[in-house]
Amino acid sequence: MRRFLIIVAVFFFSQFNSNCQLKSIVGTVYKEISDIPMLREYKIEEGIAIDEDESGKISFILINNGLNKKIICSEYLRPQSRRILAIQEIGQLSKNSKVIMSRCRKAQKDNGYIIAIVETTQSAYFKKVKKAWIFNKVPQSFSEIPTKGIDCINDEFDNL
Repeated sequence: MRRFLIIVAVFFFSQFNSNCQLKSIVGTVYKEISDIPMLREYKIEEGIAIDEDESGKISFILINNGLNKKIICSEYLRPQSRRILAIQEIGQLSKNSKVIMSRCRKAQKDNGYIIAIVETTQSAYFKKVKKAWIFNKVPQSFSEIPTKGIDCINDEFDNL
């Protein structure tokens, strides 16, 4: 029992420590993800501008180091320069799962600030949402939201 408690404590401490480290890079201005020491091993997998952002400067970027995925919400400052507004840990995805950014709806109303982990299917919309977050403009942060009523566009489906 004691060994189990130690393992659980180490796990929660590592998660807490990881979240604190992630928060420490919010506000960082960068040209390339590899310029940020904590993200040096990460590569950009996908990026998308947030449709509802009137300034046209805010985007989501999915990064991956082969073991772990994160979403960065960043703001375009000038050519080759961005600032991190928020970062969300995604972790490893199970087989047949995918991250959808800025292409989700809540109660059939588009909301480009939602990101979700979905189970992939051969349909126009992914309806099996495993987890979802929304980017809040004030304060600039992600918060987890209930998945009920959320679906996401399948950009790879031919008959939209």
